[in-house]
Amino acid sequence: VSDANKWSCNTAGFIGGRGQHRPVPCEAAFHHTLITCPIESGRPFHTALSLRTAAHFFCMLTIGTALAADPISDCRTLRHGDTELALRACTDAIEQTDRTKNAGLVVELLLHLGDVQIARGQFDAAAKVLNEAAAIPLTAADWEFEFKIKRKQGQLAFRRDDLAGALSWMRMAERLAHREDDRKAKATAAVDLGVLLRRMGDIESALDQYQSALPIYRPLGGAELAALLNNIGDIYSDLGEWDLAVEHFEEALGLYRANDRLRQAAHTEERLAVSLYKRGQREQA
Repeated sequence: VSDANKWSCNTAGFIGGRGQHRPVPCEAAFHHTLITCPIESGRPFHTALSLRTAAHFFCMLTIGTALAADPISDCRTLRHGDTELALRACTDAIEQTDRTKNAGLVVELLLHLGDVQIARGQFDAAAKVLNEAAAIPLTAADWEFEFKIKRKQGQLAFRRDDLAGALSWMRMAERLAHREDDRKAKATAAVDLGVLLRRMGDIESALDQYQSALPIYRPLGGAELAALLNNIGDIYSDLGEWDLAVEHFEEALGLYRANDRLRQAAHTEERLAVSLYKRGQREQA
């Protein structure tokens, strides 16, 4: 990155924000660098891996005092990254937040903590945290938190292979989304049900759920739409509809690449290759 003759990257934001010794600016600056650096080496994938490795070790240097400055921000940012740091950040943030004055914030943080625990396979701990979140009194205006709690309970049951329990929770989330007539919540619930119904072997119903969410996700674009298109491609693969599978995988792949989601793009390429092979296009596969 420092080789200005090759890449002309501005690393000031990446290096300059170290004064506070927090991993959040480090991660944010890394992603900014990864997106904005024009890669002239002809090997963008290897460059991305190098940046990711460098960022990991650079951020690890600050762990000792990392979580002291703003654990709430750290909890929100790190929950999809380093789960060990996120676990500490979310726990600290919850302990520092006044439940009587900031009930909504506490529920948010508990949900983030539940995310981290589920990702780490700590299912019993996650169940306890989600039950704690559900017990906090909220106003009618906070229905989105109730929706998120039910979703998360469903996802936890799914991870535990309790598919009947997952279906019950996800149907409750679906009913709540329809009661509030919130388009994004309805689409989110539909995608959750699509994943679950496919796992349960109800392929046609899963496809119906995905298709109902598509008109809402399509205007949003980005990685969320890519994930939905990828799921639809998987359904068409299950059905042996290879032309439709290829169509959806190719669109998903373009969106993932446009949004620098390299790992997801790689998985979609694998699915696309299988579909092309099944369609008889072996060289392209």
